[in-house]
This record gives sequence, structure tokens and C-alpha cells, in this order.
Amino acid sequence: MDQPSSPKQNKQQTIVGVLRGRIVAGELPPGHRLSSRAVRQEFGACAATTQAAIKTLVEDGFLLTEPRRGTYVSPAPPHLASYGVVFADRPLSVPPDGTLNSMLAYQCMMRQQNDQPQLKLYFGVNGYEDEEDYQRALADLEAHRLAGLFFVYGGILGDTPLVTHPGLARVTITKPFDHAPGIFGGHQMFFIKGLDHLATLGCRRVAILGCQRGPLGADDDFCREQVARRNMLMPPHWLIPDLPSSHEQMLLIRHYVYLLLRDRQDRPDSLVIADDAVLDSVLAGIFDAGVRIGVDLEVVAHCNYPLPKPDQWPVTRLGWPVPAVLDTAFDLLDRQRRGVQVPLAVTLPFVFTGEEAASVELERSTRSLGWPSA
Repeated sequence: MDQPSSPKQNKQQTIVGVLRGRIVAGELPPGHRLSSRAVRQEFGACAATTQAAIKTLVEDGFLLTEPRRGTYVSPAPPHLASYGVVFADRPLSVPPDGTLNSMLAYQCMMRQQNDQPQLKLYFGVNGYEDEEDYQRALADLEAHRLAGLFFVYGGILGDTPLVTHPGLARVTITKPFDHAPGIFGGHQMFFIKGLDHLATLGCRRVAILGCQRGPLGADDDFCREQVARRNMLMPPHWLIPDLPSSHEQMLLIRHYVYLLLRDRQDRPDSLVIADDAVLDSVLAGIFDAGVRIGVDLEVVAHCNYPLPKPDQWPVTRLGWPVPAVLDTAFDLLDRQRRGVQVPLAVTLPFVFTGEEAASVELERSTRSLGWPSA
């Protein structure tokens, strides 16, 4: 049972609420100097209660204190500068495993080091009210400690306050909410660019693993059409639309690739892999069949940049630069916060290795965060 608040605590909460409300409303703009004496007189509070309230606002980022300047409103208070990133799962692996969620979490943690922008990360948020990070995000939202939220696969949150709270900037990946923009990969462009690359290498017999469905996806018919446009051959059993993820199913992928490649007279000369999570299983199947990558078979595989480790085999990588995903998300949040209209769907291009804009030295950055290197 919660203990009742004392009059002193109630007074402190009142001061925090009123001053915070004035900062959020712009009545106390960034840089405004705050007089502790004036606050004490206005609220009829003692010095200790006033200092405790100011300390709370400093800890939340609304106020700053400096020896010579005194207390003043932060130039970047959280309701203008702090963005939350909401993950449905807990994608922290050490080091990052290359999946989009893991790379996004890692890059966010890197950016937390310099607070540009200020970031708060919430993991395992699936819409259940008893989740610790859901409660933390809700508390930050209610206390105006957030300028916006970036949802990583957050469609499961439904009509929770994180989604419905009015006036908050929001961005999602692949599953947009009403009136909130979504960032998409444009998987059609992945296949177009990948198949163009293979065609320039002279490949004529292609197999595809993992075509994507959805509004910007690339379904079976799209893939067949693009293959035909390039005068390439792809029998029906060379197209696998949905890739599994369990350990047992990974073994099936390995066996499928082996069966696909074992007949030297009737096998593809190229392979497009749209899901990097199955790459190791596919490579195992290729080696089981005794096929040489870059000699007998050209491989284009999806990835997320920066790669967590260099490829050991001559696989052509095509994917998203994760820093660009975050730059796009935070730019969309910032523009919404400033009242600028933004599109509901933003498509990021896929790029080959060497084209990506990111130049993160992953191993050195990992050491700077105190994580062990690979």
C-alpha cells in the first residue's frame, strides 16, 4: 500500500508541476533565469522544499544550475529535445548480431554518449501495462520528458497512451499508426538493384530466398516479372517467399540450398537472399554442395550497415545503413515537433557495400562503450 504524501512532498510536487508546465508552455523559455527566492515567495515554501523541487527539474533536464549563472531553463529541455526509442523486444547482443533491431539499439546507445539528440530507450514494450519499460515510457510521457517516440516494430501497442497521447511526434518502422509516418525499406528496390547487379555479371539463372509481402514488398509475381525483364530464368521451385527463423527450420534452409545446388547441370548461377538472418544457413548449404561463391555462384545478400564483422566470403551485400535510419527518424520527429508536414511513408534506398554513408568503426566504438570486441 502506498504511503500518503506529506504536506512538504505535496508542496514540492506542486512546484515541480507548475514550473514544468510553464516551461512546456513557453512561458519560461530556454535560457530564462529562475530565482529560488521568487519561487519560495510565490509558493510559500521553505528553502529545502524549493531546492528539492528545483533538483527534480534539473534531474529531468528542464533546468540547469551553474555556480556563476544560477538556475535557468535548459536550452534543450526534454519536451523539445529528448526522443524515446521503443523496442518490442530486447535486442541487445554483445556485440550486435547484425539484425536491424540489434543494430538500431547499438547505434542508439552510441548516440547516447553525446546526447545529440537526447535519447531514452525502452525495451520489451508489448502493450502490457505491467512491463517495466512501458511504465517508464508512460511516466516520461506524462511528465513531458519526451519530444517524440520512434517505434521499432511497434504496431502491437494498439490504442495505448504511447500511441494515442495527443500532440506527440511519432515515427515507426514498417507499421505506421494513424497520422504517424513510417520508414520503409522498399523491398522492391532491393530486388531491382540486386537483379541488375547480377545481370551485369552475366548471370542468367537466379534463385530467390525471401521475397517480402506488404505495401512496399516484393511478392512472388513481382520477383518473377523482374527476373523475366532481364531475360533470366527462375523455375517455380527456385523462389521461396517466406523464410523461417527457428533452429529446426534453419536446418531445412541449409538442406534446401544443398538440394538446389547439388546438380551441376541444373542449378542457378546466382542467388538473392532477402533476409540476412538466414545467411549462415544458406552459406552452409552452398559449402555442402561443393559450390564456390564468386566462381560457380554469385550471391547477393541483404544486410544492415555497418556490418558487425567483415564477410569471409565474396558475398555481395545490399542493405540499409542503420545510422541513416536513425537520422531519418529523428529528422521526421523534429519536423513534426516544429509543425512541419511530413509524408506518411518514407522509403530509404538499399545500398551496396562501399556506398553506405555510415563510417562507424564498430570494433573501436564497441570498446568505447565497454563492450567486448568480436
